[in-house]
Amino acid sequence: SFDPDLKSGKEIPIEERDPAELTSLSGKRTAPLGIKVFNPAFDVTPASLITSFITEEGIFTPKEIKENL
Repeated sequence: SFDPDLKSGKEIPIEERDPAELTSLSGKRTAPLGIKVFNPAFDVTPASLITSFITEEGIFTPKEIKENL
């Protein structure tokens, strides 16, 4: 998702998924018991790394996407 009104990605709550998605496969444990796991549903890309947005309407620069919202 994209929210031009946020000052930074730190304001976006990151949903965390079940650690078992990363510590087991087909019901078999693949990681040691007690291991700490961070399994975010998505990440946040810093705005400075984004050069274009690809949409159904075309490809837009960050400046163009703000103008067309």
